[in-house]
Amino acid sequence: MLKLISTATTADFRRNLYRLIAVPIASVPLTLIGNSIVEVIVRNDKLADKLTYYPSYAVPALLGFLSGFVVHRWRYSIADLLVWSIPLILFVYSGISYARSPWVESAWGNLVGPNCSASECLSLAFITGPLVFGIAFSLGSLLNRRPGKDAEKHG
Repeated sequence: MLKLISTATTADFRRNLYRLIAVPIASVPLTLIGNSIVEVIVRNDKLADKLTYYPSYAVPALLGFLSGFVVHRWRYSIADLLVWSIPLILFVYSGISYARSPWVESAWGNLVGPNCSASECLSLAFITGPLVFGIAFSLGSLLNRRPGKDAEKHG
């Protein structure tokens, strides 16, 4: 009996750890595909970039919210509420790295704002985008929580 309990706990831990890692990684291609779809719909690259990244981050936020809502309904996990933690650690680490570099004034532009160019804009796709996606994913899963049904279903 004890072995079954420890095995279930280990399996749950692995599943939750997998979700903490997989959701931020999956957010990058989802956001890029969403950006491409928005570009086709609005037929304006600059507007699509503004909807996807600075100033609104609407595409990763919407995709994250919908993904969290759907995934949480399909497979409940407490990790759904914490998927923003690893992207937040990367965001803080990147901010500290930029702050220690000689280009401190460009840190905000590279991580969040509009003043990035070429490869610096990758920070928006690989660091800030997954953070916004993760926060929205957690909000979507939180709003999908139904205390009575979650308690019945998972015990």
